[in-house]
Amino acid sequence: MFVKGLLEKHTPQAIICNSLATTLASRAAQPVRKIPIVTVGHGWPANKYGRVGPLMRVADRVVAVSPEVKRKLVEGGADATRVHVVYNGVDCRPLSPRTGDLRKARRADMGADDDHRVVILVGRLEDQKAHQHVMEVARLLRDSNPRLRFALVGGGSRADELNTLRTTLGVEDRVTLLGLRRDVADLLGSADIFFNCSDWEGMPLTTIEAMASGLPVVATCTEGAAELLTPETGVVVPVGDPAAMAQALANLDNDDAVRIPMGEAARERALSGFSHDRMSSELNAVLDAVVMR
Repeated sequence: MFVKGLLEKHTPQAIICNSLATTLASRAAQPVRKIPIVTVGHGWPANKYGRVGPLMRVADRVVAVSPEVKRKLVEGGADATRVHVVYNGVDCRPLSPRTGDLRKARRADMGADDDHRVVILVGRLEDQKAHQHVMEVARLLRDSNPRLRFALVGGGSRADELNTLRTTLGVEDRVTLLGLRRDVADLLGSADIFFNCSDWEGMPLTTIEAMASGLPVVATCTEGAAELLTPETGVVVPVGDPAAMAQALANLDNDDAVRIPMGEAARERALSGFSHDRMSSELNAVLDAVVMR
């Protein structure tokens, strides 16, 4: 009833949804198709697509944030003719490498100084993000790469569990949990490497933000990774493989001649292909198509 009231009050030309729940609510509010619904599919665990795909048929258009998300939706039962791929994008303007006292202060927050190599992760401390691998990677690299420091930015239900695991594995001095922060752009711009160890994604915005900040990326092979990363901008590793993650991070730590140009190339790629303006333009094209048909 709430959604129906909003539609009657505002009479929009289109409805944009960012979750399955709001998509279904928007369709239920108008049993006869009047106002077109465009829903954005940000990705789900692999075992959910068979349930989500058929339900997405209630939308007039589905925007998948990566080709892999589209493929899985269609295989799960979504109407292929209604699914369009629009890559995620971010506002790159506040994102850049930081210098001077600001960089020094943010690195101190992350448990590091200029002699250390900071590996940063940004994201909710939830099961999807698989942060337990960070603790294992820190343990694996403790002796071989002693200057590595890991910083986790974000809050969530696993905070206490991860803090306990950090102690259990003896990496309290190597891993810092910063919690929720308002200065993520400064933290990214003051780090050295970005790490994404998620079990699944759609196309992670934080990876794009890290690239725009000039960071080389080590990321698991989830949806969107192939489109975001090239061999020049990052390293893709198998999901759930701490040994492979550790090796990729060690290689970047050990080789400035690879790490620094990779970060520069990542920034160029983010600015040229994954900006908010590009994403908005493509989304507007999808909206125009459903409104004017």
